Amino acid sequence: MIRTSAWQRYHTTCLPVNDPHRPMGRFSIPSIGPTRPNPSVEQPERTGETSGPLAAQIRRKRAPTGKTMRYTDAYFSDPSSNSSPNGGSGVLPITLGRYQKWLEEQNKSPFTVRGYVRDIEQFRRWSGSSNGSFPVDAISEGKVRIYRAYLLKERNAKPRTFNRKLAALRSFVEWLQESGAIDQDPIREINMIREERGAPRCITNKEIKALEKATNSMVGKASNNHDLLLAIRDRALLYTLANTGVRLAEVCALDMSDVQISAVKGSLRIRNLSLSKRVVPLNEQARKALKGWVDVRPETQSQAVFIAVRSGGSRLSRRAVQCRISKIGQAANVNITAHVLRHTVARRLLDAGEELETVARLLGHRDLNSTRQYISDIENDLEKAVNLL
Repeated sequence: MIRTSAWQRYHTTCLPVNDPHRPMGRFSIPSIGPTRPNPSVEQPERTGETSGPLAAQIRRKRAPTGKTMRYTDAYFSDPSSNSSPNGGSGVLPITLGRYQKWLEEQNKSPFTVRGYVRDIEQFRRWSGSSNGSFPVDAISEGKVRIYRAYLLKERNAKPRTFNRKLAALRSFVEWLQESGAIDQDPIREINMIREERGAPRCITNKEIKALEKATNSMVGKASNNHDLLLAIRDRALLYTLANTGVRLAEVCALDMSDVQISAVKGSLRIRNLSLSKRVVPLNEQARKALKGWVDVRPETQSQAVFIAVRSGGSRLSRRAVQCRISKIGQAANVNITAHVLRHTVARRLLDAGEELETVARLLGHRDLNSTRQYISDIENDLEKAVNLL
């Protein structure tokens, strides 16, 4: 028997079915009886219209794992409003579905699209807009400054968090201008907060050798075919990440057609999430490890390079790859992530004397400033070395 509180029993049995405050799901019926509605009995239709942040949470659909949640106009626009964005009501229907589509047309990556839409929705909730409507004056210089103070002082957010949200707001304002909802940028005078970033964390050559030794040991100690396949796949994952510097999402997106391996050379065709492409060469270590996995990879309908040995051979998710890399790190007693391996590749290349532009091309950096952070790290190390004299 399910134990329910007096509040739950009251709201379940005493409130009308169409009341927006009546609970949904597990306690939508009295506690005596099944926890799920009987499918053979026609259920009353919910006709009550909810509003506010709670309603937005109720109306939002949960996206399948690994897929970008898509917002549609029906979730956020005011159904009673038929006015156009240029109407005189002073209220702009928050059609995040159209904004999301605009972002995708700008070739933004799915992660950027999802983050920007989420940040705009969070700002809408904070500003107090309800019924899915977004007042045009909600985005103003004064309100964004108050929002900045709220995030930094009350939520103890880092400057990087605000800068990301400001970037989302600027993008949203740009879309509003293109759609004709507003004429001028109301937040053009608000600047990013200067961030005190530390040097990217890298691992030493000794730690890399320890990771490689750990994967080779896993292959040698495998006691059955399943463990052997896991060990060979994980070794290929580690060697690919540690010798190419590709992103976690990029290695997960690799298809068999993206891998070119011969006796003397090899390469990976990286299809970036923003639809750009680049070719990353493979050194001898990465070629051997990757070919060792491709040769024993189970036949499956999936075209992914890195697949689950079980679960029908589906493509490995980012979380699954990160877990496997962490397990290798635990075996080698090295604190490691896929992104730390990417930082390490960049640092090793610059230490070896490679040009900044070459490293940026290899890593897929659009902005050279993203690569320059590793140079400042090297200069700090040189300064420390001189001080030891």
